[in-house]
Amino acid sequence: MKFIYIENYLSLKKEVKLSFFKFINGLDKLRILNQKVVLNDDSIILELSDSSNEMEVKAYIESFFKNYQDIRTHIVTKLVKNEEVLILTLKDKGEKRIEI
Repeated sequence: MKFIYIENYLSLKKEVKLSFFKFINGLDKLRILNQKVVLNDDSIILELSDSSNEMEVKAYIESFFKNYQDIRTHIVTKLVKNEEVLILTLKDKGEKRIEI
């Protein structure tokens, strides 16, 4: 499975979130299978189909949020969840631990 982590996504206004999902749904090369909201981190994790190119998806998302300095996008190379913590291994940032 492929995942994209969008930091600070939940801090966006409702209208921006709606515009983002309209933008994402309009991309032919992308299919989102699931979304996981991470409340403790104000973030969202998008699960992509195996046919999606995560580098292209990351670039599309970054282009959409280019005017939002607080929004950062990362490719997740490994995701581990237990009862207390969500551990993300990010391609460009290393490991991120989020208490849940």
